[in-house]
Amino acid sequence: MLNLDKLNPNLKQWSKPELLLFFVIVPAVVTAIYLLPQPVKDTMILSPSNSNPFSWFMSNYVHTAVWHFTANLGSYFIIMFVLFSINTSKKVFRWSSALVFLVLPFIASLFVVTHMPQATSQGFSAIDAGLAGYTVYAVYSFMKLRVFKDTEFDLVYLLVIGNIFFWSLMGGHWDFFYPLIVVVAILLFKNQRVIASLIRHVMRYNNPFSKESVWHMLFNVYWLLVGLIAAVILFSAYDLLSTSAPQQGVNILAHYVGYVFGVIVPAMLVLWDSFILWALRNR
Repeated sequence: MLNLDKLNPNLKQWSKPELLLFFVIVPAVVTAIYLLPQPVKDTMILSPSNSNPFSWFMSNYVHTAVWHFTANLGSYFIIMFVLFSINTSKKVFRWSSALVFLVLPFIASLFVVTHMPQATSQGFSAIDAGLAGYTVYAVYSFMKLRVFKDTEFDLVYLLVIGNIFFWSLMGGHWDFFYPLIVVVAILLFKNQRVIASLIRHVMRYNNPFSKESVWHMLFNVYWLLVGLIAAVILFSAYDLLSTSAPQQGVNILAHYVGYVFGVIVPAMLVLWDSFILWALRNR
């Protein structure tokens, strides 16, 4: 029988209710909303003529086009696969995911209403972007606890600014690109030990639990898959933050807001915990 704990000890932290919630219930809810009659879904889509608390929230879960629905739900499964593989703090994940699912929709809609008042908005992509932003923290935490204990928060800066760097390069935003060359170079230098440690970890890692070729193959394929998908998510800002015009209610502004929200929230939660610990020690 396949023992997932051997494949990735990190997986044993997740309970069956958590797996059920994130991999069954959430997708089922999004699917059920998609299958509703169009007149019902029209009441959920945020538009100049339908702007209210209900549409502010539900517009982040409703889809009209099948391609939009399948793309967003597929992205959700991919991101959650990586997060459940590498996340090291359930407390931070629980709070962050709750805020992404329940609070981010209102914030994203607020930005749409105030900055693009004539636009319509719908889709799960703001939630996807929030979870993609959280992946930045998850990778940093995984690196610090599992790969290189001296990993500093500079890695988060490198990943975020590196995203903006690639976005500016691929999109031809040269006013951003040239100054960021220096910033990225400095951050690469500051994170050189982390990067070197990661390379050594990948190149020299030996199977710790069995000499059986099947386990060795599964172990390597699994972590190669996790690593490649994580890399795509980490440097997906060019796709998330595309400047192409919105189509069928797909609002790119919500991608910006979601990604930034997903990066900031776990950082603030960790900072808050640190402040509480400091206050308790010095009271």
